[in-house]
Amino acid sequence: MTGAEIRALARLIDRMDYYRLLRVGRDVPAPQIRAAYHRARRQFHPDAYLSAAEDLRDAVDRIARRITEAYLTLRDRNQRTAYNEGLAEGKLRCRPGSGGEGSRDVKAPPGKTAKGRRFYTLALAEERGGNLSKAVSHLKMALTFERDNPHFRSKLEELQSSLKG
Repeated sequence: MTGAEIRALARLIDRMDYYRLLRVGRDVPAPQIRAAYHRARRQFHPDAYLSAAEDLRDAVDRIARRITEAYLTLRDRNQRTAYNEGLAEGKLRCRPGSGGEGSRDVKAPPGKTAKGRRFYTLALAEERGGNLSKAVSHLKMALTFERDNPHFRSKLEELQSSLKG
């Protein structure tokens, strides 16, 4: 895929549902969703574009985050059902932390760096899926990129206390 095509996809991504993004049908089983995710992530892995122009790296990062968001939603049966219901109402995305409620207007995750935002988004998705230890791990990774981010720190403390309790 050329740089121009990647930039165009990044601009159109807000109009794509998760199935279209992963290039799968709505009735495919979870293993096919997983295979499609891995195929897409290989194509749009941010590390493959480290030497590219900043705007192209940003476009790839945006696409990669959306691919991960799609996978984390569609792999979970409950979230997938909620997503399909929202999709029937024209809602193309799941709002982080909403338990699967779809939305077209998803607020950008807090953070100053692309990797910090990426790991924070992954943490929220894992939290939604009930995997708090994985969410904590992602938040710790986000903090390696943004050590002084108060939002990341408070979310980490919140999840760590949930794990203890």
